[in-house]
Amino acid sequence: MDYIAYHRYGNANGALYNESKPKLMTEYNFKDESRSLWNPADTAYDNEQAIELAADIHRALTTGGANAARGYLYWWSVGKNESLAQQLINLDTANGTYSVSKVLYALGNFSRVMRPGYQRIDALSSDPSLLVAATKINSSGKAQLVVVNTSSSDITATVSGFSSSSAAVSKLKTSATDNLNNMADAALTGGSFTQTFSAKSIYSFSKK
Repeated sequence: MDYIAYHRYGNANGALYNESKPKLMTEYNFKDESRSLWNPADTAYDNEQAIELAADIHRALTTGGANAARGYLYWWSVGKNESLAQQLINLDTANGTYSVSKVLYALGNFSRVMRPGYQRIDALSSDPSLLVAATKINSSGKAQLVVVNTSSSDITATVSGFSSSSAAVSKLKTSATDNLNNMADAALTGGSFTQTFSAKSIYSFSKK
């Protein structure tokens, strides 16, 4: 057996992370059936779910070091005419419209910069409360980072993990007011940059 496949429901999988085999997280979605993930009028709740999922993806991809999960699958991408469910996109077939959960954009923060075949690398933050995960593109060696601020407060910190020859990194942001939006590039000094990370936000950085 080369991989361990598992689902992320109801427990922290602490014992599983100690297994020496590499892993694939093959199913997870939110189980709060009292709320709607895509309710556009409830952006605070929607963003909370996005941050929660980003933290869960970070946990899966980093816990266990070299034996951490190699992939993460969110179950239930699209549903139709649902009032209380967990899909990322809800189709309203009666009115010919659709609604998108902010959780979809949180997934995008990872999927845009962490693609199949990329190699996991180390990255650090001067503030340990920030969640940082990083990969590099094997063909070019370009580093890609995701930084998650789960705090209710802004955090200013220095993040390192890029090569010292890099001058800047592009930036994507998801927050209560951003949906995987392009932001101003971050300038690098010696492979690091310092910035303020907004409360309850997810950032993706790619070497230019």
